[in-house]
Amino acid sequence: MEQPRIFLSRHLDHDSPFRSLAESGEIGMVAQSLLLFSPVHFRTIPKGDWLFFYSKSGVKYFLDQLSTLVQIASYQIACYGPSTARLWSKMADRDPDFIGDGKPAHVPTDFVRHIQAADTVVFVRAANSRMTVQRAIEDQIVCQDMIAYRNEQRQDVDIHGHFDCALLTSPLNADAFLQQAVGFKGDIITLGSTTADFVRQKFDIECIVSEDVAEMGMFRSFQTWMKDRSGEV
Repeated sequence: MEQPRIFLSRHLDHDSPFRSLAESGEIGMVAQSLLLFSPVHFRTIPKGDWLFFYSKSGVKYFLDQLSTLVQIASYQIACYGPSTARLWSKMADRDPDFIGDGKPAHVPTDFVRHIQAADTVVFVRAANSRMTVQRAIEDQIVCQDMIAYRNEQRQDVDIHGHFDCALLTSPLNADAFLQQAVGFKGDIITLGSTTADFVRQKFDIECIVSEDVAEMGMFRSFQTWMKDRSGEV
């Protein structure tokens, strides 16, 4: 069977399970984020009880601008999912006080149960964030907004030609891929249901959803796709 050509909307870390598969020659892979990130500089942090981070990028661009972690010593920390929490722990040398499972159906409810009704939550986010948690709880909890970075579509990644499968890690990456990969007819695997819902609503395309929002979960979904493609049981 011909080697499948795969697109993954993120760079491959050295320990990514996709890296060894791509290097083995079993698949042809283009692994590039289709987003360009840049910091939005801030001078002050809104007053509150919690800092909530949706993504690893939010953690990075927020912490990179702090002169000292003492500035946020009074805040409790919440992370949308496990990968964001891991980066926070690594960069801040402190574990988050709340870690969601990365699923939009669960995180808002789980977070509200974890905090006090009188708490104020500062959401650290991108300029064009979908604000899924914030919008879900803003009628119950005082929410403050803090934009730490922006992300814009890149136009310099070559995604022309045939792809058998696209592994799409966010709504913005999905939007960029499906706008730029003209004539794409392959399968789509999304990292979580938020991206799948976006693709369905905007492009009327059904996706295979990796319910485990860590990269290993997407890798397992991709392995299942490979087996189904080859006819293995």
